Amino acid sequence: FTELANSKFDMFIHLGDMHYQNIGTNEPKLFEDAFDMVHGSNSQRLLFQSTPLYYMWDDHDYGPNDSNMLSESRPAALETFKKYVPHPSRGPNVTYYAFSVGTTRFVMLDTRSESIPGVQLMSKEQLAWLLEEIRDRTSHKLLVLSLGQPWVGEAKPDEDGWLGHPETRKEVSKALARAKLRDGYSNVIGIASDQHSVSFDDGSNTDFSDTGTAGFPLIQAGPLGQEGSCKGGPYTAGCFGYKFVPNSLYAT
Repeated sequence: FTELANSKFDMFIHLGDMHYQNIGTNEPKLFEDAFDMVHGSNSQRLLFQSTPLYYMWDDHDYGPNDSNMLSESRPAALETFKKYVPHPSRGPNVTYYAFSVGTTRFVMLDTRSESIPGVQLMSKEQLAWLLEEIRDRTSHKLLVLSLGQPWVGEAKPDEDGWLGHPETRKEVSKALARAKLRDGYSNVIGIASDQHSVSFDDGSNTDFSDTGTAGFPLIQAGPLGQEGSCKGGPYTAGCFGYKFVPNSLYAT
């Protein structure tokens, strides 16, 4: 964390699991205490005090392991997110958002609080908003998609994430392909997390549109401090991490 702070990056995008409290009860105070613990820690607070932060939760900081829209703690999680997390708000119970830096558009997806395994990865409203962001690039030159969970991998119906909802992944891929044909984004980068290793794909494995034109470079980033693991794949540059020992990894 000190290394990150001293690097003086323009921003730091935190892709979730900021804490591992795995809160399963509807008590906002538990989420508030978890945020206070992280931002008050000697090892982390210098980073958060010195570097602009954009954040989207994953399962362990939204609720219990593999939590989704059905989590009992969802109302408390949403309330605390809106209270504690600076972001361009789209409504009282909406956490997904987008922002621009120069000619780059960053889209931060929420694939947890609206997800129901086997039913939906996100709400119809969030999906429609995402497709609109892909379609209407305005003056932007580069689109950075913060995908949350791993994008690359074989379909696993009824599980969570993109692998559990291949039809949504395909719809987004098709939208990316259409955008290239209609003066939309020709430059797209994906960033994702929920695995405890760093991986990179050059676009060879990220196209699920059946067109052959929707691939994009993808970075799987993290963890800042957890034992190593790999999810999804294959990735053209492999999967880097160490099992059974803490990994402190990030991507730039």
